[in-house]
Amino acid sequence: MNASVVTKHELLERKANIMRGRLLRTLDVLDRRRHHVTDVAEDMAAIARRAAVPLGVALGSLLAVGISVAVVLNRRAERARRRHLGTWVARALRPPPPDRPRFLLEALRKAGVAVLVAVATEIAKRQAKQLAGIADRASARSAEPSRP
Repeated sequence: MNASVVTKHELLERKANIMRGRLLRTLDVLDRRRHHVTDVAEDMAAIARRAAVPLGVALGSLLAVGISVAVVLNRRAERARRRHLGTWVARALRPPPPDRPRFLLEALRKAGVAVLVAVATEIAKRQAKQLAGIADRASARSAEPSRP
């Protein structure tokens, strides 16, 4: 009887050890996967850091080349226009362009006019209310019978 209890106890212990082993293997697999995922994220961040400087240099170079080409083409076109005598004559005979008002000054002027109109409207409303009040008081006095 005692032997069967020991064997049941040993059997339970063995099953527990097997379950612990499976759990430990599962934890190891999960740990490896977690490390793999974090390694991939760190690798991508490192690649992005390494690529940032060359990309910035390439974009800056393209921008510089584009600006240089635009300046050169503009200078060539201007030189060709200056060489052409018809341009000089046309420029001399053409009336000067009308002065365009500056946007900011025009906007400020319009805003100022709007503020002045609003203030004048308020003053006119107050004056009208005061006059209406005076007229009401005067009509009320004239409607009262005079006392001897």
